[in-house]
Amino acid sequence: MDSSDLPQMSVQPRPPGSTIPLTPLQLRLWNGTNRGARLSSLKLAATSLHIRGPLDVGLLEQSIEGVAYRHESLRTEIVLVDGIARQRIKNNFRLSLRTLNLTTTSPQAGKAEVIRLGQSFIKEDGDTSDGSMFEAQLYRFSDADHVLIIAVNHIVSDAVSCAILGREVWQLYDRAVLPSLPLQFPDYAIWQQRIDDAWNERDAPYWRNRMIGAPYTLVPRDRSLEDQRNSVNTLHFPFGAALTMRLRAIAEREQIRLPLLVLAAYVLTVSRWIGQSELVVVFLSHGRHLHPGLKYMIGLLSNLLHLRVEVDEQEPFFDLVRRLKSELDAANEHFDYGRFWSVVPDFRTEFSFNWLTIDRTQASARNASSNDQLSVQPLPLKIAWPVIFEVYCSDTPSGICAAIAYQTGMFLESTVRRFGERLRALTERCSLTPFDSISSLHW
Repeated sequence: MDSSDLPQMSVQPRPPGSTIPLTPLQLRLWNGTNRGARLSSLKLAATSLHIRGPLDVGLLEQSIEGVAYRHESLRTEIVLVDGIARQRIKNNFRLSLRTLNLTTTSPQAGKAEVIRLGQSFIKEDGDTSDGSMFEAQLYRFSDADHVLIIAVNHIVSDAVSCAILGREVWQLYDRAVLPSLPLQFPDYAIWQQRIDDAWNERDAPYWRNRMIGAPYTLVPRDRSLEDQRNSVNTLHFPFGAALTMRLRAIAEREQIRLPLLVLAAYVLTVSRWIGQSELVVVFLSHGRHLHPGLKYMIGLLSNLLHLRVEVDEQEPFFDLVRRLKSELDAANEHFDYGRFWSVVPDFRTEFSFNWLTIDRTQASARNASSNDQLSVQPLPLKIAWPVIFEVYCSDTPSGICAAIAYQTGMFLESTVRRFGERLRALTERCSLTPFDSISSLHW
């Protein structure tokens, strides 16, 4: 039995005039930002692109607005009704694509300036009650040289949402006809409210019992930098084609998912780093596998699955893999939809693992484009996102790559680089002798 066995599981379009609540995840963000007063600090750079070629600015604006009309979440206002936060859909939404003229700026200075302006734009305060959770700016260097940045608030989106948004903007720009959406995020939010009692009866006891006596799992800081937060940096650690092929062969032979192998190596690396044999790590789930109507939905559907696991250095590595699979299956069976903290409010873990598909790592890529005159490349922005230490892995055409995002005020680059290199080296050793004891796997 899994989460689909919850009573009234089927998400259905809501009746007209329905009151739209916040989901448990949205409510957590809302309450965690002083009832929405600083939701601007939770903006995501949904699209950040350098566009070269003859850009039709009017068509681009229509395309961005078209995506907003496809997805009600992008036209959401959060309002207080009798002191309770509700979602309200703005039907007369009008996007204004603000264009900034940088034609007098030199190319070298222009790139630095647009990054500065773009990062400032992402950080700007916005009023969540006026539909400003979805905004776009265009920076013009010439008729054939632009930078586009689209910002969307995290309370109505997640990483998959950003991928969907970026892809659909360019599909509409290329005049593609997109299929209708069977469900909207407000339908999902109402369903979340409907299953609340059933979830508390069926699944809350699992999480309450599973976390009894669970140890806190905290990332050790570099003391010289402690509490001096400033920005987020990311380091990348490619595994290479040979290691990726070996991992893929093991996964196929043993009939397990590829991410599970890398997750097990990550858990082992963390265990050795912090010196704990028992730990709790968070596996980030995109949440869209629960219902077919959610697959192409823009909204806050991602979820954190808490996995409690023990590492026994005397057992084979593959026993750890199997135990993690069992833990992950149980977490999916009792999928918490952001309710974990209502059951275990004081528990804390800082280690998280995210597996990004190609579709999500190319969130800003211009897919399925028929116009070869435009060259579109991602423009990376450094945003002060509330990250402590997070690991993202993706299976790219050149092989698996691990990325570690971290607070530069908490960790030295050398510390993060050492962890990433150990993760890669340990994964290599695990792939060579997956059925040998863990103690034989050296850094």
